[in-house]
Amino acid sequence: MTWIAEREVSINAIGSYLKSQGVSHSIDEDGDIYVSDQELGFPFWLYIDRSYKVLVFSTFISFGTFERAEAALDEALRVRLGPITPRFFLNENELHAQFFMSFRDGVVGTHIYDAACRFSEYFVHARGKGLNAEERRGLH
Repeated sequence: MTWIAEREVSINAIGSYLKSQGVSHSIDEDGDIYVSDQELGFPFWLYIDRSYKVLVFSTFISFGTFERAEAALDEALRVRLGPITPRFFLNENELHAQFFMSFRDGVVGTHIYDAACRFSEYFVHARGKGLNAEERRGLH
């Protein structure tokens, strides 16, 4: 089990742990981790908010219309994927989500990995509901 002490929590430490788990990612120009791993199913950003001592998982998807984004939101709110519940919101035709994970006193690496998997999976479900049948076929 990998333990990252509070003082050691950094983009590099988290990135190293994700790499050890085979998770494809990069560090973007803002210094955030961009997780692009196909196995997880949907890309997202991960950044550190030191003032609140939280890791922030963040992503969005554009659906072209408000109605399709709203259908995706309804699906995302219905799905229950265990111990994490992202905060979802609509911005015009985009569905956004954030999940906050505390690292006060440190964090277990497997918890980061589990949260990443579940966070991404919410959007896999939402994407399927917000796309029409032809667009869903194009995903495979």
